[in-house]
Formats: sequence, structure tokens, C-alpha cells
Amino acid sequence: MSGSTTRTQEFPELGFYMLAGEADQSADALTQVQAAEELGLGRAFLGERPNRKEAGAICGAAAAVTNSIGVTLGVTNINTRHPLLTAGLALIVQNLAGGRFVMGIGRALRL
Repeated sequence: MSGSTTRTQEFPELGFYMLAGEADQSADALTQVQAAEELGLGRAFLGERPNRKEAGAICGAAAAVTNSIGVTLGVTNINTRHPLLTAGLALIVQNLAGGRFVMGIGRALRL
């Protein structure tokens, strides 16, 4: 977990979208989520894309560098990710997040 002191959630009903649009650098999600936590926001959302927004890597890293903000995977595709890998992703990120992780599943890509 992050070594810095974190504000309590002043705005738990507010969230933001990590790596909105076309992301140049995946690591930008970490500075974004830390800044949002400092502002007192309640939740960070991620929409999965295979080029720079791989769900397990980004959500796990975001959870590991924060203490209070919720981390939400908006949608992971049930057609392209094996169910055992999806369950493993959810279990590990939930463990890293200490119960702050929420995962949405759906048919995110046209196949």
C-alpha cells in the first residue's frame, strides 16, 4: 500500500475514469488514481482495452498504490477471457484492494 497519508473520502459518491480516451502510457493510471484519492474521490473506473488498459495489470497496480479509493473494472469481456482467468483476476485484485474492487462483466467487444 501507499506510504503517504491519505485523506478520508470526502466525496464517496464521485468517481473518475482512469486513462480516459486513448491512453498514451498505462502508468498514467497510477498517478491519476493517487491524485483522485488525495482529492477524496470515492471510486476509480477502468474500461478494458488490450492495447494499454489490461484489466488485471492496471486494476491491481491501482489497488496496490492506494488505500481508500474503490477500484472498478467497468467491463471485462466474458467472450475473450477464460472464466478461470477472470475469477483469478477478481480474487487477486480484490485481495490487493482489501475489499475495494468491483468487477463488471459483459460483451464488451464485437466478435
